[in-house]
Amino acid sequence: MRYQAFVQSVVVRTVAANFAKIDAFAGQVHGCWEGWLQLEIYYYAVTNKLNLGLFEREKPYPAKQGIADFAFNPANASDMTLWSELKVQTAVTNVFQSYEGDIHKIVQIKFPKPEANTVGAMAVFSGANQDLATTRKWAAGNKSSGYVIDKGNSVDLSSTSIHTLNNTIVVVYFISL
Repeated sequence: MRYQAFVQSVVVRTVAANFAKIDAFAGQVHGCWEGWLQLEIYYYAVTNKLNLGLFEREKPYPAKQGIADFAFNPANASDMTLWSELKVQTAVTNVFQSYEGDIHKIVQIKFPKPEANTVGAMAVFSGANQDLATTRKWAAGNKSSGYVIDKGNSVDLSSTSIHTLNNTIVVVYFISL
């Protein structure tokens, strides 16, 4: 499973399935729910038989280059590792700055076998009080793609059918190649 497919088929669906909780947590809870979301992502994949293989939280990158929020070896490609950083909106952190920090971190990581590793970063935040044009410009500036989830339905962030981010959850992601 490639990183983009992982975001589309697992993360976006996990967020949609937990829309009410994430909507309540984002911006209202100081910490703690990032780990919860990692476990929900794993649980969604397992219960839907998506074969993530070994799923590890807080896995060290090779050569002590930091720690990934989680990593997994897809069951259909056990020699491959997908590494991921995850940021969520909290009451006291700026999710945009934290996400940008993760991007700067992951583009510096060197793997002994680059062809066997994919690393990405993602952020999950409430669309409430976010300006659509500014969010699109910010995502494009970070070479990010993303999805807007509206109580179960998801649409690509760049879609012209989106007119506001009110009552939505936004998932953005960046893949370091």
